[in-house]
Amino acid sequence: MRGSTKILLFLSLFIAASDGTFVYINYFNSKEALQESLQLQGQEQRRSFELTLADIEKTMALMATYVSNDPRISDLFLRGVIAAKKEGGGPGGPETAVLRQQLYNLVTPSWLKVTNDFQVRQLHFHMGPGSTSFLRVHRPDRFGDTMDQCRYTVVAVNDKLKMVTGFETGRVVSGIRGVVPVFSTDPQTGEKIHAGALEAGTSFATILPDLARRLSAGIAVLLTEEHVRANVWPEMMSKAFKDTVAVDGFYIESVTGHDSQRILKTESLRDLFNNPRTILIESNDIPMALTGFPLRDFRTNNNRDLPPTGIVLIWSAATDQVAAFQNAVWLNIFYAMVGFCVVEILLFMSVSLITRHLTRIIDRRSEQLVQAQDKLVEQARNVGMAEVATDVLHNVGNVLNSVTVGASSLRDHISGSRIGGVHKVADLLQEKGSTVGHFIDEDETGKKLPGYLASLSDQLDNEQSESLAKIDALRKHVEHITNIVKQQQDRVSTTGLQTLVDLREILEDALDITQISGAQCLIEKQWDLPALPLIRTDGHRLLQILVNLTRNASQAMSDLRAPVRVITFHAEITDEETLRISVSDSGVGISSENLTRIFQHGFTTKKGGYGFGLHGAANSAIEMGGKLYAHSEGPGEGATFTLEIPFQPEEKINV
Repeated sequence: MRGSTKILLFLSLFIAASDGTFVYINYFNSKEALQESLQLQGQEQRRSFELTLADIEKTMALMATYVSNDPRISDLFLRGVIAAKKEGGGPGGPETAVLRQQLYNLVTPSWLKVTNDFQVRQLHFHMGPGSTSFLRVHRPDRFGDTMDQCRYTVVAVNDKLKMVTGFETGRVVSGIRGVVPVFSTDPQTGEKIHAGALEAGTSFATILPDLARRLSAGIAVLLTEEHVRANVWPEMMSKAFKDTVAVDGFYIESVTGHDSQRILKTESLRDLFNNPRTILIESNDIPMALTGFPLRDFRTNNNRDLPPTGIVLIWSAATDQVAAFQNAVWLNIFYAMVGFCVVEILLFMSVSLITRHLTRIIDRRSEQLVQAQDKLVEQARNVGMAEVATDVLHNVGNVLNSVTVGASSLRDHISGSRIGGVHKVADLLQEKGSTVGHFIDEDETGKKLPGYLASLSDQLDNEQSESLAKIDALRKHVEHITNIVKQQQDRVSTTGLQTLVDLREILEDALDITQISGAQCLIEKQWDLPALPLIRTDGHRLLQILVNLTRNASQAMSDLRAPVRVITFHAEITDEETLRISVSDSGVGISSENLTRIFQHGFTTKKGGYGFGLHGAANSAIEMGGKLYAHSEGPGEGATFTLEIPFQPEEKINV
């Protein structure tokens, strides 16, 4: 894949990711806007419900006030209360019954009127203190019961003598009530006295249908199971909630609206009770906004430490809001796709133009680089030839030093030869002439001549052997020079010739070439091998490396005043495939900063050095498929040079 294509692909992926992020952010914002819209709608619905409930409560209070302000009604009520107390309280006796009936007959016309006009469902006279039923106009057959534990509105009015309103659950049904105190003239004193309380009330079932129509929504009022069981008479439970069962811990007080059964089965009822809000649900594949908020009666409104009485649910279709949300999402996706296509086209055109421009620049630079490369190749060839020549001269110089030393030694040896004794014997015999026999037989000096000749012969034989050995060493040195030159010639076309060589012989030759003897140094050889093998390698290159390392070790100890200078040779097979040879000395050592530089061409720390030997040795090690490295603890701590070259286990020969 071309670079421009990679760049275009990368930028395209980046733009696609940016578009995806844009779509996601807009989706998230649209979803938040949808939820906020539903919450606002739910808040409006809740406000409408609460305002309607407050209006109904006030209406009930006005109706109760309207009835209680009739002097005839208040007078009969007071007389009935006095009679009931005289006849033992509670339902009272015969006089109480007569007065109760008269009160019922007087109130009934007004009761029927407000029932038809204002949807009042309850009109109930209560005696104080507390709440004892005197007359249920809507149920005249039930009276005399005490309701202090459920008619908290009545108890409050009879206690405070002030009007109160609120919702509460009675012994049979729940009601929205307005309760007012009833005052009348005392027949004995002529003063206004408190007779009791009058309650007017209606039910949720009466007001919900009208409110549902105005809100275009379904509404349900649910009471908690705990509240119902605490207030409704057990024998009335089946009658009051005959058509409902507890749903997730709630009883249905009243419900109206489309698909109420499905809504009431939602799993979110208890969650909405604990966390009031508006949520989005589906009913028959129609999105519905369901708002839930707590319902509090008169008692729990006055004591917020008590739990809510129940929950109010309001639901309405959210088709328009969801459609607007979906349209916004798809519109964002459309804009993102159009924007992506436009940017991609512009990007492709830009990349194409830039690519063509860069191609022209690259072509020009490539042509310049080719020309520069040709020059560098020529320079590298010249430098390489110079380096090869330097390497050859350095190695040849090492051997020539040994040749010079060997030739001087041979000259000194020949100069001190006993060959002069032969000339003396020859001159003596020539001087005696014909008397040689008599001289050898009779003369004391002559008698010693045969023995002297025998001794001289032995000495000459020894001298001849020593001279031949020195000549062989010189020949070997000269042969090594020839091989050094031939090696450099072979580098041009082929690798060095590999043969089986004896590591001992290579080491002895290196010591011989460098002219290191036991008188100068203590030579220590260590072989960490089960049996020292013959190795197949380039023997001349190995010898060349060891000569360099041995000479360097000797020179590193040349300034030491120690009586014993130690060079240690150590060889081991490390992993059955690598031969490691190390040469250690006790010389001047190497500083840490120079350890990484000593193999560089031209770098040296020796006076009069040229920095060719270790560089050439390292190159030779690489050409043999191995490596050469150094280690030193620092100045004065000596140094160790280690050569690692390949070793084939199948070629190991036990000696």
